[in-house]
Amino acid sequence: MKRIYKYHLPFEDVITIKMPKDAEILSVGNQNEAAYLWALVDSNAELIDYHFRMAGTGHPIIGGYTYRFIGTVHFHNSKLIFHIFEMTKK
Repeated sequence: MKRIYKYHLPFEDVITIKMPKDAEILSVGNQNEAAYLWALVDSNAELIDYHFRMAGTGHPIIGGYTYRFIGTVHFHNSKLIFHIFEMTKK
């Protein structure tokens, strides 16, 4: 069954989250000063690892991966900004 699930994104450079296979990432955002990702998933599908990069403005990007931009999350009245990318091995 298709559902929209919410996943917490901890403040780490590289984040691994188990989500159902073929999850469609919809958006990222700030909710109560925490980062979250929303995805449309098949709740009956096998869980697999998805990898994300949370990079602040000016932070280096790790080589050896392909990055797909998901969105930007603002914190503390836009004084702290993170850009979220889905990472896959090249």
